[in-house]
Amino acid sequence: MVKYSENTMLGLKALQRAADKVFEIARKNNTKIPVWIDGSIQFKIPQKITKQSVAPDVQVTLS
Repeated sequence: MVKYSENTMLGLKALQRAADKVFEIARKNNTKIPVWIDGSIQFKIPQKITKQSVAPDVQVTLS
C-alpha cells in the first residue's frame, strides 16, 4: 500500500477545492474552460455535474 505524507494530501485537497471553485465560477459566468479530451485541449462551457454524497451500496432509509 502506498503511503502519502500529510503535506501531499493537504496539497491534493487544496488543488481539488481550487478546481471546484474555477468550475463553479465558469458555470455561473458561462465562461469556457480548457479540458483535456482525446489527446488535445478543447475549450468547453461546463455543465452542472451532480456528485454522489453516499456510496452506491449504502442503504438509505427515508422517514
